[in-house]
This record gives sequence, C-alpha cells and structure tokens, in this order.
Amino acid sequence: RVEAKVQAMDNKAVSGMEGKGTENTNENKPQAHGRPFKQEEDVNEDKKNKTSIICRMCGGSILNPCKASTVDDIEFRLDQNRQPEKNLWHLTDMWAFENVSFSRGTTVSDRGVRFLSCADCDGEVIGFQYLDNLNDIYVFRNKVHYK
Repeated sequence: RVEAKVQAMDNKAVSGMEGKGTENTNENKPQAHGRPFKQEEDVNEDKKNKTSIICRMCGGSILNPCKASTVDDIEFRLDQNRQPEKNLWHLTDMWAFENVSFSRGTTVSDRGVRFLSCADCDGEVIGFQYLDNLNDIYVFRNKVHYK
C-alpha cells in the first residue's frame, strides 16, 4: 500500500509525458528548476546546506540556507524495487521548512513514517519523518535541487 502511494506520487508528475516516446520513470522527469546536488557548492564547513533547497519539479522553496545538516549514515528504502537512499539532509524542526506537506502516517519496515513532498506541486516524495521521534526529519539530497 505504501509502495503504491509513493509510486503514484512519483508518477503524477510525469503523467503528461506518456505517449510522447518517454517511459514513466524518475530519470525522465523534467529537471525544471535549479541544479542537482554538488557537495562543494551546497555544504558549508558546518555540514549545513549552504544554498537554498528547492523542488526540482516546480522550483518551489523547500528550505532556506543553513537549516539542515548532512547525514550519510542513515539508509531509507522507499520501496523494495529501489536502491536505498543514503545521502540525506537532517532537520530537527518541522517548522524550518518553507513549503512542505506531510502525508498521513504509515508504516515502513515496522516503523511509523510520514512522507514529505513540495506543497506547491506534490510531485514526488522528497523525504520522510519518523513518527516515534518527530525531531527526525530527512530530505533526500538527490530528490531536490539547489540555487
């Protein structure tokens, strides 16, 4: 059920591309705004985001600079068919976001989570929050863009 919801959110953003010679995959999603993650440009000496984090689908503002810290020791698998996400931003305050929506709680790998998406377009899952510790909020570095 969770996997279907995540896939449906990811597919929603590219549904208009069907029938135009493209497959409905993450690789074919438009890279409309900002640029992908670059360690040297997007992480400061305190391991915080140096640049603004924006939605890669619509350009909506997700986080202002210096609001999140990098973590590389956490893995999260959105579903069984995908590789685990390892490169994450970590936040401890849900109010630090500029414009993010949180899904209803669900269970993934026996742990309660809520998924995050851009509140402007709801185009794809960009992160998650653990429900047993509301101060554990993560954003996937490769699912957002930077400017």
